[in-house]
Amino acid sequence: MRRITLAVPLLVATFAASAANPPPMSAAQVIQLTAAGAVAAGNCAKGNIAEHRRNAHEAAKQMLTAQHKLPKDFDAQFARAYDAEAKYMKAKSASERQAVCARLEAQGVHFNATPPKKKH
Repeated sequence: MRRITLAVPLLVATFAASAANPPPMSAAQVIQLTAAGAVAAGNCAKGNIAEHRRNAHEAAKQMLTAQHKLPKDFDAQFARAYDAEAKYMKAKSASERQAVCARLEAQGVHFNATPPKKKH
């Protein structure tokens, strides 16, 4: 079974406006966006928060490895970015956290959605 993380859809949604020629992202941007995706998934989606973090960590690592941009201290950078994003999200009120989820869903990031069925 293939795991799909929310990090990748969040990256796609973030740069959807410039889909024809997306700007190259630095390793720091990839790490920040995937950490933010993991926090958003933990906040908006049902499931294990640690699993969302692991999936986002692995997705970022794979993306950066494929681009030959994986920093030597990747694990520490991801942990710092995740912790900062989690602290920022925790400081928000419940209604603000719900607004974040609603905004992401409006951008096409669907939490707990079942995959569409293939038409034969």
